[in-house]
Amino acid sequence: MRKYKLFPIVLTVLGLFIVNFSHAQKYFKANATLAVVGSQVEGDSYGGYKKLGIYASVGIYRDFSRLFSWHSEIMFVQKGSQKLANVVKGDYDYYKLNVNYLGVPLYIRFRQEKYFIDLGAEISTTVLGKKERVINLRTSQNLDDQFPFNRIAYDYLWGLGYYLNKKWEVGLRASFSIVPARSNFDAGFQRLYTSDFYTRIAGFGQYHNTIRLFATYKFIKSE
Repeated sequence: MRKYKLFPIVLTVLGLFIVNFSHAQKYFKANATLAVVGSQVEGDSYGGYKKLGIYASVGIYRDFSRLFSWHSEIMFVQKGSQKLANVVKGDYDYYKLNVNYLGVPLYIRFRQEKYFIDLGAEISTTVLGKKERVINLRTSQNLDDQFPFNRIAYDYLWGLGYYLNKKWEVGLRASFSIVPARSNFDAGFQRLYTSDFYTRIAGFGQYHNTIRLFATYKFIKSE
C-alpha cells in the first residue's frame, strides 16, 4: 500500500517541474497533446478497438541531436471495452467498460526528416473509479463496484508520426499492458480463457490495448 501513496507524490513533483520548467528551459521544451483513443481489453469475449475515449497530456522533451530526443508527459487517458447490441441479428447483449488513468509516459524518439518513431513505456494509476455495464433482455447489471482493476498499470508503447511544421505534429500511438490490468476476474461472468497472445504467454487476466490518434503542440518561439 505504501507504493500507492508514493505514486501521487511522484506525479505532483513531476507536475510542478513541468509547470515550473522556466528554470530548466535551457535544456527542456514543453508541449501539450490531445488524442482520440480507441481501446479494447484482451482477455474478455469482445474484440476490436470499439470503445472511444480521450487522451490529454502536458509534457517536456529534450533534443539530444537532430535524430534523437527524450520525452515525458503527465497524461489522462480513458481505456476500456464496448460491445453494442445488434437487434437485427438477434443479439441483445450490450457491454461497456470505462476505466480512467492518470500516468507518466516515458519514451525516446527517432527522427528522420519530417517523420518520427516513438518507443517507450508508461506507468499509471486508476482515478475516478470505473464504469461497467452489462445489459440484455433479462438483466441490467451495474458492476462499478465489482471486479476492480489493479491500482497500478504498466504498459509499453510505440508510435509513428509526422511533423506538420515546427510547432505541430500528428501521429498514431499504441499502448499494450505488460502485466494484467485486472486479475482474479470472475470467469463465470465473462469468458476469460481466450487464445490471444497475452493469455498464452503472460497467464490469465485482462490487458488493456489502445490506439491513439494524436496532435501535439510545442510551446516554442516562432522564428
